[in-house]
Amino acid sequence: MALMGNTSAKVSLRDGGILHVDLRDIQHIRLEHMHDIYLQHKAISNQKLPILFTGNNIVGYDREAVQFVSSPEIAGITRASAIITRSLLEQYLGRMFIWYNKPPLPGANLYLNG
Repeated sequence: MALMGNTSAKVSLRDGGILHVDLRDIQHIRLEHMHDIYLQHKAISNQKLPILFTGNNIVGYDREAVQFVSSPEIAGITRASAIITRSLLEQYLGRMFIWYNKPPLPGANLYLNG
């Protein structure tokens, strides 16, 4: 599961303490991507942070990635989460993710940009 440094996800801490996860170059989210994002988050901070996910090219995700994101491990480091989508397909996938999986992430919301 070692994608650190080779993943297309870019994780950074923004002003105001918001963790930004840029999924711009990822089309299909795999468990390895989410685990790498988790490791990058832990390297930046062990505190609970609000997380902002952005992407413009996502067409799917693996069940294992969804299960990992829905784990208590992730909920333990997430204060709130928001997903910014740029296409109707991403909006649909995001709504399906939130509705079907009901992740234990506080404040999981979806926003369409554009």
